Amino acid sequence: LFVALQHFVTCAICSASYSKHSTQVQFCKECTCHVCGACDCAVFHLSYQEALWSELAETGDKAKETQARTQAKDNRGGGKKGQAGGGEAGKKSKKAKKKKK
Repeated sequence: LFVALQHFVTCAICSASYSKHSTQVQFCKECTCHVCGACDCAVFHLSYQEALWSELAETGDKAKETQARTQAKDNRGGGKKGQAGGGEAGKKSKKAKKKKK
């Protein structure tokens, strides 16, 4: 067992064994483990996680802005449509009241 630990390393992601001197496996300083060329440990790095988090936050902000614009348009145009005899404006306002509760 001691000989195996000296001469072989295991990829931390796929658990494949490689010679310690193989060019197919590299030691990742950020992950502090060995990773083979077929696996990508970058998705576990903090820099990748931070970039993903900021991208998701931007997407969420854009979705909120779009929703707010849609609601503002519905509120502005809804009253006029309701006065013209359309029953949709009343339905929208009931839904809006339920959301507020």
